Amino acid sequence: MNSTILKQAARLLQTSLLAMLLVNPLLAADERVVFATHEPFADDAAIDVVDYNETERFESQLFGSGCDLCGETSCGCEGTIGCDSLIGPTCGTDGWNAGNAAGCGNLWLQAEYLMWWSAGMPTPALLARASEQNPEIGTPLVGGSAGDLLEGMRSGLRVRGGTWLDNCQTVGIEFEYLFLDTINEFHSVGDDGTAGSTVYTRPFFNVLTNQPDAELVSFPGVLRGTASVQAEGDFQSAGVRLVWNQCQQCCEDCGPCSPIINKSRFDLLVGYRYASLDENLLIREDLQEVTPPETTFDIFDQFTTTNRFNGGELGVRWQEQYRRLSLEMLGKVAFGNNRQTVQISGRTVATDGIDVVDAPGGLLAQTSNIGTYTRNRFALIPELGATVGYAFRPNWRATLGYSIIYWDRVVRPGDQIDTSVNPNLLPPATNTATEPLRPEFQWQENGFWTQGISFGLAYNR
Repeated sequence: MNSTILKQAARLLQTSLLAMLLVNPLLAADERVVFATHEPFADDAAIDVVDYNETERFESQLFGSGCDLCGETSCGCEGTIGCDSLIGPTCGTDGWNAGNAAGCGNLWLQAEYLMWWSAGMPTPALLARASEQNPEIGTPLVGGSAGDLLEGMRSGLRVRGGTWLDNCQTVGIEFEYLFLDTINEFHSVGDDGTAGSTVYTRPFFNVLTNQPDAELVSFPGVLRGTASVQAEGDFQSAGVRLVWNQCQQCCEDCGPCSPIINKSRFDLLVGYRYASLDENLLIREDLQEVTPPETTFDIFDQFTTTNRFNGGELGVRWQEQYRRLSLEMLGKVAFGNNRQTVQISGRTVATDGIDVVDAPGGLLAQTSNIGTYTRNRFALIPELGATVGYAFRPNWRATLGYSIIYWDRVVRPGDQIDTSVNPNLLPPATNTATEPLRPEFQWQENGFWTQGISFGLAYNR
């Protein structure tokens, strides 16, 4: 009777252990766990039992507070299985974290608020204040020596995320997207043309007299009106890259399998980069003669540029972690094609209450340079960055960083303006064949940079 009960209990124990192997692949992965291979408690059979030493080893690795081996140079990748193999980069930071066990530290996501500044848009003098005695020479109010446009602080957002493709964290894939809010700038000048009112002008260079000249915006007893300048710009970038680890190292405290207090890694980045820079410059006049027939003029010049970059990207990233603190240094460069587009347009609408003249061309945009121009240029976009972080709880880290991005070959609206004008081409043109045909279009390139600080939150699982 007692023998029968013992046999049934042994079968039940053996069945339970086999079921655990099927359900838990982590235990099944170790071939050194040995079970009875024949009927236990048989009259003529030797009894083989579970190797409890091996079982205890696995339990200590799975549920212990330390890492499976000490002093290894590979973080989370030595041995068949162990807590650092499961927990990944958070191993030892705050003790064993069961919430990380399933994820192996293979996913990361970071969002940053950007407080950046960008290179201003250079332009020639667009609006000026002058005297009645010498209206051709004035003091620039917008552009020229008055300074560049679009120089203010810009808010933005950068999102970065990725996953490791293996538990050893040697190969991963990462995406990134950033944008800066559209920046706008507006200036307006004008007066009513009464006696003693201010003289405002739009300066240019007269190619017929070979002297500085100006178009009147307001002049006492002659013209009342306003002139405005509006500029806007938009920048964004995106990319996807392969992260290829070249070196990683864990340094542990004294004692067997103590928590990791320092970790470093060095990764090579290889991928694709997209970037765009769109800018627009609009100059508008609303004028009216003071004396009859009080003809009105609605005049505008518009210069629009777009830059579309597509190319490869190479870079390196070094990361160092000490307890809750971390430091990341980034350097990369993108190289490829930048498709440049410049659009120039202008129009003048004049009416004396009876007749209406509607003609192409304003002041700096004439039939001699109006049009759409496109070309492709090889360009480089290097980027440098540094970020410090603090792990305020497992899986979560607050970050503070600095980045700078430079784009070496872009077209910008202000650079495409030719201030040399043939007055005979002003609408309504008296002789469109009069030489020289100015203003004219010529490709002008410039560099663009954007830089600033970022405040972020990173999640790692």
